[in-house]
Formats: sequence, C-alpha cells, structure tokens
Amino acid sequence: MCDFHCELNRDLLICGAMLHDLGKITELSYDPVFEYTDKGKLIGHIVIGAIIIEEETSKIKNFPEEIKNSLLHLVLSHQGKLEHASPVVPKTVEAIALYQADELSAKVNAYKNALLSEMKSDSNWTRFITLAQTDLYKLEISEELEAKINKSLFE
Repeated sequence: MCDFHCELNRDLLICGAMLHDLGKITELSYDPVFEYTDKGKLIGHIVIGAIIIEEETSKIKNFPEEIKNSLLHLVLSHQGKLEHASPVVPKTVEAIALYQADELSAKVNAYKNALLSEMKSDSNWTRFITLAQTDLYKLEISEELEAKINKSLFE
C-alpha cells in the first residue's frame, strides 16, 4: 500500500498492522480449543490491545505522544465502523489503509473457507453464502494453463 501511496507513514502503518490484534492474546484462550476468556468477552481485543500499548509506551522515556495516539487510533479503529466494534472510525489515511487491508484479508479468508466447506456436489458452485450475498464459483484451471498464464502475465 505504501508503495502506491507514498504519503502514508510506512513505519506507523506496519506497526499498526502488527499490533492491531494484539489484544487477542488475552481475549482468547487456546487450550484445548480457541474460546473467549471472561476478560475477552467483557472488554474485547481492541480495548485490551489499546491498554497494552498505553502501558508499554508509558515505560519508554519521552515516547512521542503524537505517535502513541496515532498508533492507538490504528488499533481502536481497525474494524472500521462503530457497529463492527471499533470505538472510533478511521480518521487518518493510515487507519483507513489498515482497516481496508484487514477487511480484505478477512473477506478473502471467509470466501476461501466457503469454497472449501460449502461446495455443492458435482458443481463448481457453493450454496448461497450470506456474507457474500451470492453463491460463489470455484475456478478450476489446469496446472499447464496456469503456468502459461502466469508466464505471459508476469515475465
């Protein structure tokens, strides 16, 4: 994203990308399976992550307040909308870029999972997927054709 939009603060955006789900380490337990902790259900990973960042940056002498606030904003707004549990909506270009990247990643993963689990038998189509508001098509390309396409497009 930063290669296309050089006005983005690359270090801030990468830091936000790395830390935006930091609170999930406390929100979820994983033994023996992933489940929400009491703290996770009561507070949520976004606020937990912001608290951790606030605590850790306060340990660094003279940590720049503007950078801390910008990083906190990335974490607090990364789900993009109040109705999607973000305490604030994205208000910087870095926050918008992070939200869109996170949204794209989540949707592509959801669609890939639907293609793995919701295929109709003897068909290249899934059942109707509510998230997508459509049924999805699984494109089947032979390895030979894919090699030819990739060679012609990317060489």
